[in-house]
Amino acid sequence: MASVNGISRPEGEPLGAGADCRARLFVAAALLLFLESAVACTAPPLSLFRGHESLLTEASAVALVEAVSVQDAPSSCTFRVIRTWKGALPAPLPVVCRTPAGGDWMTDFAGHAEAVFWKERAGRLGVSGACSIIPPAFTIGKQYVLLIGIAPDTKQYEQISGPKDEWLRLVEKTLMESRQ
Repeated sequence: MASVNGISRPEGEPLGAGADCRARLFVAAALLLFLESAVACTAPPLSLFRGHESLLTEASAVALVEAVSVQDAPSSCTFRVIRTWKGALPAPLPVVCRTPAGGDWMTDFAGHAEAVFWKERAGRLGVSGACSIIPPAFTIGKQYVLLIGIAPDTKQYEQISGPKDEWLRLVEKTLMESRQ
């Protein structure tokens, strides 16, 4: 048995060729493969948190809808259109969707009265480890304002609490004024 720098190894075996080293290499390779899911996005691009009014201007279509059905495989949603303020909704809607899962932030920000929605420009959509938007989850029977035709943003599929929801009221006010 030879010893180099205090590490024992069988005679003639190169340093680092043992089972222990192979196990360490396997663990390191596995960590690299799963790095995206293991590491949070530390600095999401500001483009995911744009101003509220600018999103309404950018959108080719804006509508209030109710989720009627949601299927994970294939990912498809059926919505009942309640009101369209801007543009025409394409058929089918270009929304990759899924049912809610653990960890989804299914919130309406207390009727969009919370400061985090307005000051920090946060929306209900999460940001993945790759710093991209996680596909939205929809709850059957809930209402959402859909912003179609915009670059990804955390606020493009906001859940609405009811007629006094502050995001809904801003959408209505802004888009009704732009028609005049």
